Amino acid sequence: MGKSSLLNAILNEPRAIVSPLPGTTRDTLDTPFTWNDQPMLLIDTAGIRRPGQVQGSLDYYAQLRAERALQRADVALIVIDAKEGLTHGDRRIAHLAVDAGRACIWVANKWDLVEPPDGNLGKNTPAKRDFIRLMKQQAPGFDFVPVVFVSALLRIGIETVLNTALQVAEFHCMRVPTGELNRLIHDALYERPYTRKGKPLKIYYATMAEVRPPTIVLFVNDPEIVHFSYLRYLENRVRARYTYMGTPIRWVVRPAHKEPEQA
Repeated sequence: MGKSSLLNAILNEPRAIVSPLPGTTRDTLDTPFTWNDQPMLLIDTAGIRRPGQVQGSLDYYAQLRAERALQRADVALIVIDAKEGLTHGDRRIAHLAVDAGRACIWVANKWDLVEPPDGNLGKNTPAKRDFIRLMKQQAPGFDFVPVVFVSALLRIGIETVLNTALQVAEFHCMRVPTGELNRLIHDALYERPYTRKGKPLKIYYATMAEVRPPTIVLFVNDPEIVHFSYLRYLENRVRARYTYMGTPIRWVVRPAHKEPEQA
């Protein structure tokens, strides 16, 4: 809710059509601009609907363009109605963004309807803490996604959105040196050894093969024994060290060609 209103608030001009009816935006709208000497590109898209809600060719192609626009983005601003709270559609968009490897930010718009905009928008208030706690309960697995509070109508919180987007974009392309990564992974395995099907996991080597999103490749004795829960543990260890705010981390598990010989 309020994607086009947010775009207009960021640009401080009526660049996109705003309507109280959802689904007004049909085409993607690319708008280059500069923020604090940093060139940026805003991509306003049609709302991404559930497959059963797509009606007719116009909706279908609007949906297709929106999903393609997501592939071009570095950071996805997932705008939610703060008064309404997180919806199934918001969670679906977040999953699409993460599956596409995009960094994400929850943008809670219309916060002025939740708290009076008398200086509260920039403060860490109890209402915000409760909102974030509820978000984590309703969207498990997205703890790494920051929440920013704005009022597009009043143009409050816009600086926070843009500064957070720049921070998240930096994490999205941050590479951990191979030596540091291997030490972290091996320490994590030492502190919590893992055995499955009677076979202990051995991690011989780790490397960050790509960024945008960060992609960690593990070379192990047997990929079949690596459970997603253990990858989540390793990811938490990586995030505890390097944060990676807002960006998903991808894991690729490959077999080592052979076990190293014992000295």
